[in-house]
Amino acid sequence: MPKSRDGIISSQFIEVIEWIDDTTDTIVHKFPVHGNHIKNGAQLTVRESQVAIFLNEGQMGDVFSPGRYYLTTENIPILTKLKSWKYGFQSPFMADVYFVNTKQFAGFRWGTANPILMRDSELGVVRLRSYGNFAFRITDAQEFFWEIAGTNPNVTTESVNSYLRGLVVSAFSDTLAKSRVPVFDLSSNYLELSRLTLGIAQQRFNQAGVELCGFNVESISLPDDVERHVDKRSSMGVIGDFDKYAKFQMADSIPDAMANPGGLAVLGASFVLGQEMAKTLGGNFFTSATPTVVMPPTTGGTPVSPAIPVPPTSTAASAPVAQTPVTPPLMSNSGTKVCGNCKEDLPSGAAFCINCGQKVGPVFCPACGAGIVSGSKFCMGCGEKL
Repeated sequence: MPKSRDGIISSQFIEVIEWIDDTTDTIVHKFPVHGNHIKNGAQLTVRESQVAIFLNEGQMGDVFSPGRYYLTTENIPILTKLKSWKYGFQSPFMADVYFVNTKQFAGFRWGTANPILMRDSELGVVRLRSYGNFAFRITDAQEFFWEIAGTNPNVTTESVNSYLRGLVVSAFSDTLAKSRVPVFDLSSNYLELSRLTLGIAQQRFNQAGVELCGFNVESISLPDDVERHVDKRSSMGVIGDFDKYAKFQMADSIPDAMANPGGLAVLGASFVLGQEMAKTLGGNFFTSATPTVVMPPTTGGTPVSPAIPVPPTSTAASAPVAQTPVTPPLMSNSGTKVCGNCKEDLPSGAAFCINCGQKVGPVFCPACGAGIVSGSKFCMGCGEKL
C-alpha cells in the first residue's frame, strides 16, 4: 500500500464523514474514527435535523449545521487555533466527531410516582395523581453535550427520559399547587394546566439546551376511597328530595311485603328505623301526621281520669286529620272488657274486636266516662261499681 511522507497508510485516511440515522431514538452518535486520521480536505456531510461537533482532546471545537463542508483551515477555525496551525495544515489530523440529532422526539409518557398534596376548599387536603405525555428536541447542541451527553458515544432517548420526566413532573406539581383550581373543576382545565406547566418547565429545559415542544395532561385522579365518596355524593344529588324518595321506595315495596310472611312487620320496623335516623340527623325524612287523641265520652264535664295519658296538644294550628271511628269498650258484670259495638268479650290488650273488627280504645266508666284501670272494681271518678 502506498504511504504518505509521514509513514501513515493512506487508505486509513478518512475522506467522508457522515451519519445516516436508521434509528428512532438516537440523540447523540459518535462517528467511529478508531484511531484513524481525518484527511485534510475531507468531506463532511451534515443532514437536516443534525448538528456535527468536533472535539480536540476534550475541548469543544467547531460546530457544523446542516450542509456539506470540505475541511480546511478556513472552515474549522476553532480547531485550527487549538492545533496551532499558523499557516494551515497539509497532513491528516485527529479529532472526535459527534452528531447530535435535532429532530423532535414525541410520545414520551410522564406520571406522578408519588401523589401530589393539594388543599381544596371543599374536600380539604387531597392526594392527586396525574399522567400525560410530552415531546422535546435539542436546540443547543453544545449546551446539551456538556450538560447531558458528555463524552458518551451513544445517547438515546431512554437514557435521558428519566431526567426530562423529572423536570416535567416537578413543573406540573408547582403549577397544580399554585393554580388553586377546585378538584371538581380540574377536568375542565386540562388545557390551561398544560399551557402553564409548559411555560414553567421550559425555563428548566433551556438550561440543558432542550426545548419542550409539547406537554399534555391526560388525567388527574383522586384516591379510590375518595372517589367512592364522591360517587355517593353525586348519587344523592341525583335522588334529590330524599323524603319523597324514601316514601316512594316504601310504597313500592308494600306489595312484595304483603306477599311474604312477616314482610309488613319488617317494613314497619324499617319505617320506625328511618324516623329514628331522621331524628339523629336533625330532620324528618317522613312528615308525621298530627297525633289523634280519642276523648272518652263525658257526662257533665267530668274530667278525664289521670290514669289515661293524653298527648300534649300543639299551640300551632294544624290541618284537620281524618280519624278512624272508635267505639269505647265497656266493662261487663263479670269484670271483663267487652266490645262497645257487639258486646263480645275482648282479650287483654286487644286493639280491635275479634268478632266485628271494630277498633277499640281504653276502657271507660259507663256512668261518668272516666278511664278505668285494668282490674279495678270501682270507678275512680264517680265510685260506680264495675
